[in-house]
Amino acid sequence: IWMHSLQGFIKDDTITIEVRFWIYNMRGIRTDPRIDFTDPNEPIHDVAFVINGEKIYANKAILAANSPVFKAMFFGDFSEKNEKEIELNDVKRE
Repeated sequence: IWMHSLQGFIKDDTITIEVRFWIYNMRGIRTDPRIDFTDPNEPIHDVAFVINGEKIYANKAILAANSPVFKAMFFGDFSEKNEKEIELNDVKRE
């Protein structure tokens, strides 16, 4: 009987499950930044972007995990791969 209710959710011996949930109350959400991107002494930083003379510090692996552009830049055959500072022109800090 329960197989009948799964009709349309089984394909190639795989069951697809759809879950929906609502959040009514949340606790412990940070309102302050977890990482200070202006502090060169943060141990996680391994690259600095120089924008209009101001440095913004970041982590190559975190950027690469969230962007195919940064993944190619830092782990591909680009000069930025080995750079500790990368100057960005025509970019606003925000």
